[in-house]
Amino acid sequence: MSMRIRRLLHGVTQKLTHIPAHALFSRMLTRLLSAWLFAALTESVLFVCAYGASLDAPLLADLSAPAAMSLARLVLITLLVFVMLTALDLRLSGRVFSRILSLLPAGLFALLSALWLAVSFAWGLFASALLIEIILLTFALFGRDVRAEDAGTLPQNAARPAAPEKHARLYGWLTGILAVLVFAFLSVWTVSRIYTFSTPSYDLGIFAQMFHHMKRSGLPLTTIERDGLLSHFAVHVSPVYYLMLPVYMLFPYAETLQILYALVMVLAVHPLWKLAKLHGLSAPLRALACAALLLYPVFSGAASFDLHENGFLTLFLLWLLYYIDKNRVIPAAVFALLTLSVKEDAAMYVGVIGLWLMIRAMANPGPDAEAPAAAAPGTRRVVNPFRHLKDMPFKRKRLLLGLGLFVTAVGYFLWVTAWLQRAGDGVMTGRFDNLIYDGSGSLFAVVKVVFLCPFKVLFECTDPDKLPYIAYSLGLLAGLPLITRRYERYLLLIPFALMHLVPDYVYMHRLFFHYAYGTTALLFYLVIVNLADIRPRLLRSGALCVTAALCAVWFCLTVIPKAMYYPQRYVRNRAYFTAVCEKLDVVPDYASVACSTFYAVRLADHDVLYDIKYCSTEHLLSCDWVVLNRAEKNSYKKYADKGQENGADNLIRLLEDNGYRQAVDPLDDMLIFRRPGLTVIDPAKP
Repeated sequence: MSMRIRRLLHGVTQKLTHIPAHALFSRMLTRLLSAWLFAALTESVLFVCAYGASLDAPLLADLSAPAAMSLARLVLITLLVFVMLTALDLRLSGRVFSRILSLLPAGLFALLSALWLAVSFAWGLFASALLIEIILLTFALFGRDVRAEDAGTLPQNAARPAAPEKHARLYGWLTGILAVLVFAFLSVWTVSRIYTFSTPSYDLGIFAQMFHHMKRSGLPLTTIERDGLLSHFAVHVSPVYYLMLPVYMLFPYAETLQILYALVMVLAVHPLWKLAKLHGLSAPLRALACAALLLYPVFSGAASFDLHENGFLTLFLLWLLYYIDKNRVIPAAVFALLTLSVKEDAAMYVGVIGLWLMIRAMANPGPDAEAPAAAAPGTRRVVNPFRHLKDMPFKRKRLLLGLGLFVTAVGYFLWVTAWLQRAGDGVMTGRFDNLIYDGSGSLFAVVKVVFLCPFKVLFECTDPDKLPYIAYSLGLLAGLPLITRRYERYLLLIPFALMHLVPDYVYMHRLFFHYAYGTTALLFYLVIVNLADIRPRLLRSGALCVTAALCAVWFCLTVIPKAMYYPQRYVRNRAYFTAVCEKLDVVPDYASVACSTFYAVRLADHDVLYDIKYCSTEHLLSCDWVVLNRAEKNSYKKYADKGQENGADNLIRLLEDNGYRQAVDPLDDMLIFRRPGLTVIDPAKP
């Protein structure tokens, strides 16, 4: 018996040693994917048979499917099938079985699709299932692209001089000029929103008051965000705002924040230019890629809702991806930490990038090691404390960096969410209630649904309300993020699904909101690397020209009209807005204030500031001053009687009954009340 076992192990070893490591890893992933799809198909068949559904009752419309499935059984079936496929792969490692194994995921997914489409048909679900089936068949029939992926950074090419480019500096200057023009455009747009009182308390009013407190005490305190004094970090942990604080201390105005926000956005073209150059795109193509980013309406249009911490994500993630491809560990770690400082959910981007990098390191053939640079004769060698990182084997460095990013991101997310639950306002998991089937309020329930019933996730992602966003965001990029034969790159689309398609929160799949910055960075990275894999230069140039043209046309059709409304409105009504500012200057800096939502930014330099729509009546009547705009119907809904649309008159009576009197003459719909006994100082008098 022992002799047979030895012969078997010897035969297995002989087979494994003749197969490259990246091919072994790819076959292992194929077996694992097939095993999971078989287990998911089994769970789905058991559920459909037990439910006894008909075509008139779509089973995926609710959470009954994942609630009835067993995660333990799914894991057990997956392991058993994986072991069986592994044994067969070792025993029957011929060309026929290899082709069968490669086709197995596509076949199992086709069966799973047919089952769920039969009981829950929807055109969006059908289209997404067809797209995934095409991708699986492409990999089954043509295999993974195993060409060298980083031709400019591999050790054997490191000393090769770059080919001279004609007019490269000219295209760089053109890109810089476009970036300056877009910066000026965004600055005028967002600052005009302040001048026309179009910026609400959520979110710019919150950040403007937070920076006022940061300037005075160094702490990110607000009273307007949750109807009482608290740290903004109890709601969202965003220490990245301290990068803006030095400039704000020199120019303490809300307009400063808007201009810095525009600057952070346009600076993202710098790492994108370097990424495109690193991956071999010519100077004209680099300029086109940068122009596409600046004019991409999903990116530039997000400025319409003013300053937000998410705006840092595009810049930080593109630098992180650049230094990963450059194989620079320390700068990559720095930008990973900066990304984590943006917000608690930014850990998702770092974690997904870490997972992608690990699989990329194992799936690519690549070089085995990097040769350390030799010192010139007669020169003294400088001791580098990070020399062990530089001299580390190429693939091992990638693998360890990916593992480090993944572990750090998961660890940070677990810590920060636990801290928010204990000392803060909790994590906003309500946006994923459409997938939290057990009522736990935990995001781990979403992960369970992904594995138990992947078609429930696809069903939610292809909701009719979300299809326009998919067509808009991917269509303007000519579908380039999807065109690849390197399967690990599809992992970088996970944040796109989680941020925009999976949640039921309506603003996350609408245009002109600030949730698209992180996904934009990943989409444009995929555009660059997928273009680099296209060998015919004409096809590569044509695809990028189409992308840039689509972005430019839709920028002119959607973003420019929306943006120009505000400066035009200010020019037409400048005298009125100046008069409003003069009225608001009557309110002393030391006073406590409650106001309508669109006056909050102008009054943000008060230590105590409440938004009338969200504050309690107790806090309202504790304020020294109350500033109203009767036209803002939504601000007074809780004071409206049954059948009324606007409760402003009821609120005014409440204030007058509690002794408040108008401090200055009304200006159209603007009313300013003060508590009795307070002195009114007219700023117009010396």
